[in-house]
Amino acid sequence: MNLHFPRLYTKPVTQLQSVTASVKGDTWYWLDMNSPTDVTRESLLYRCGWSSFDGHRFKSSIAATIVNGKVVWDGSKILGEAGGK
Repeated sequence: MNLHFPRLYTKPVTQLQSVTASVKGDTWYWLDMNSPTDVTRESLLYRCGWSSFDGHRFKSSIAATIVNGKVVWDGSKILGEAGGK
């Protein structure tokens, strides 16, 4: 599989050794396994404004999220309108 997302990366995903993909239904999560993420109240995108993971450091970060073939998270910001209920 040789996927290429020019908005996200400058080379095919298969050449990025630190990136892995996880699939759940029609949603793909691209993880950067070498980029830790610190959860803080300021970094949350939840409407409620809190998380039980506040202060936790994850060993990886989400590089991109693709839902139904559309990039909805590019690793730094949400793209497009919310589609959930």
